[in-house]
Amino acid sequence: ERTLVSWKVSPFIKTGNAKNTLEIRDKGDVTELYINDNLVETVANTFAFRDGVVGLYSGDAVTIAFSGLTVSINERSKP
Repeated sequence: ERTLVSWKVSPFIKTGNAKNTLEIRDKGDVTELYINDNLVETVANTFAFRDGVVGLYSGDAVTIAFSGLTVSINERSKP
């Protein structure tokens, strides 16, 4: 387990019962992280799998929930 981005406050997170959209874009050498269509972090893709892999993890007994979870390949970004 490795922390890629430390926790921080973001003005892009909707509070209360509002839904938030989280998006991760694999750009080859970097991974871009978005909250509600706003780029919030770019991380070096040091630990990427060559052919890509998707995974979700919640540690420390944290409960998470998703609705409308979509995993897709953007055809325009394929080599």
